[in-house]
Amino acid sequence: MVMSYRLVGSIIDIDGPRVWFAREYEPGKELRWFQAYVGMKTYLGMAFRADPATTCTLEFIVGGRAVVGRGQTVVIVTPKETTLLDDGLNPATRFLNKFDKQDKQFQIQTAGG
Repeated sequence: MVMSYRLVGSIIDIDGPRVWFAREYEPGKELRWFQAYVGMKTYLGMAFRADPATTCTLEFIVGGRAVVGRGQTVVIVTPKETTLLDDGLNPATRFLNKFDKQDKQFQIQTAGG
């Protein structure tokens, strides 16, 4: 996935010590990670990684939120969707997306189901 620099939202909360972001996610490509911060703008193709003691809340311009859980890595795949990347996570790891009422269905893809 090549980042299109299309603004889709921002980080509205970080609960814990560290969240990182990568500007462009492409399968098989090594990512360069940088420290994320509250108020940071988010774009299509960005990946976010929370450390084991941190959660991060992304808010979308079109409505809705996505929570990056402790130890999880997600990538923004559409202006209102994220997908959980397979990092060998424990199957019991929780993943939450919350959206305002939508006219269309949305889909969340995870490595586990």
